[in-house]
Amino acid sequence: MAEEKITKKTKKTSEKIVVGDQKINLSTKQTKSSPLRHMHEQEPDFDNQVTSHHEQEKSVEEKVFNEIEGSIDIEMPPIFQRFLRDLAPKYFIGRTSFDTLSAFYNLDVNAERVASCLKNNQYYQHHLLKVIHSLTQREELPGVDSAVVLMGMQNTRNLLVALQVSRCFKRVHPKWDDKGRIILEPAEILHYATQTEEMLTARKDGSSHIGFVSGLVFDIAILLSNEFSENPQRVNDYINNLYDEGLKSAFVGMELAKNISNFSYTKYVFSACLIHNIGKAMMAILDPSYLSFVDQFKKEESPRFIRHYMEKRRYQINHNVLSSVICHYFDVLRPISKGVYFHHEPFLLKKDKKEVYLFAGLVCLASNIASHYKLPESTGDPLIKKWMGHELGDFPLRVSTIITIMRKLLLNIT
Repeated sequence: MAEEKITKKTKKTSEKIVVGDQKINLSTKQTKSSPLRHMHEQEPDFDNQVTSHHEQEKSVEEKVFNEIEGSIDIEMPPIFQRFLRDLAPKYFIGRTSFDTLSAFYNLDVNAERVASCLKNNQYYQHHLLKVIHSLTQREELPGVDSAVVLMGMQNTRNLLVALQVSRCFKRVHPKWDDKGRIILEPAEILHYATQTEEMLTARKDGSSHIGFVSGLVFDIAILLSNEFSENPQRVNDYINNLYDEGLKSAFVGMELAKNISNFSYTKYVFSACLIHNIGKAMMAILDPSYLSFVDQFKKEESPRFIRHYMEKRRYQINHNVLSSVICHYFDVLRPISKGVYFHHEPFLLKKDKKEVYLFAGLVCLASNIASHYKLPESTGDPLIKKWMGHELGDFPLRVSTIITIMRKLLLNIT
């Protein structure tokens, strides 16, 4: 696989740091950590501290490399530059939302824990209490802990995340109507997040909190499309299709994972399969020709590896790179970044990282099956070759097992 090379020119001796298969040359004096590892610590909180206009306008490259001596001269694909400059920063959600989402990673989350996130941010604390007042019409406002109980933990989380995401894009304070009710619909802003969580909760899946964040990735993509794409409606339809295809892959992946013993990535399978192609949405937002490119190869029914090769040749980068980078913006999604990055070429991980190889291979297989979603007539059916492909020649799942899984899925008896 050809590598995407990112070079950093400097007067000092340099060494290479690898993010996925992206090589970045950094001054040896400054290479203390991966440039993606501590994004939340580097990013100023939009709501908790005042930043200058210049700081707000800084690109991701500047934020990552601003401490490195020497000139900054980064050679990378134009679409990747624009992704890092315009789209990626929008995935830096505010600290209050980040802390609130983190609170839900613990199955024992309680109102006190959620309230503690609010107590560090007077702005959102005020808005929560104002919402409670509009609903209850009480003369005395409750304390923050009581407000969370009255509102409900999930409703409180949804309100906070919707407020911060909305402010990130609109850069305005929320509005209120004549009756003192907030003009904001969290269910609309967090459509994919809440929908995904509800589906996993209904299945009694313990990873519903991860599903919420995975859905949020699509919600932000819609907002990015509305702001940056030339044809928002067309791109939004495409994002919705990616979500539907991701769901199909996710449910297939969950069933496949049940047949891999001692698999430590089981709780991440759904989310990895759901968002593995979100990078395609970013490319569609940035380049109007991308949707025509996708339609052309879909019409021609070109093999997957051909599409992947031609995508790289035309746009100088593949969508899985962007998908993987987005995973780094949320703590709960960072463990899936490599599985997402290598889902087209899982065999590259086989020798050194068996567990991650299985994970990436499972995402690859689930995606292939979802693209050809029907039941083979036998183990020798040509459809099997489309599922397994050259990249999964020796994946440790029997074809008969996969056919049984598909039969269950198609009959909805999982």
